[in-house]
Amino acid sequence: MFKDQCIQCPTANGIYGACTGCCSRTSGTLLACTDCAKVNNYYSFLFSGRCILSEGCFEVDSNGYCQLCRSSFYPHNNLCSPCDPSCATCVGPSNCLTCAPGYNWKVADYGLCTACPAGCA
Repeated sequence: MFKDQCIQCPTANGIYGACTGCCSRTSGTLLACTDCAKVNNYYSFLFSGRCILSEGCFEVDSNGYCQLCRSSFYPHNNLCSPCDPSCATCVGPSNCLTCAPGYNWKVADYGLCTACPAGCA
């Protein structure tokens, strides 16, 4: 509520997450978020009155750039990008460091892990 009128807080959309805290100050015609909802596999952080979602990110700096990615993501353009599904950890989109469960390492596959044959762990 602002000046005895109900005003909508910023809503979840695209990279923007949902507010959980009361909105307390104006930002244009909207109120600004004061707290952000937690979302699985995303780091949700408050930046300029909006909740920004960064998939796979654990920690961001004051500019909203990711500083630490969770497992199965790698740093790319100040964000976290997902590894190939065959990777548990990686340093690029197709350069696994370790393999995901059900996959094994094969040098001939150019950095990706290969699915284990049927019946193997």
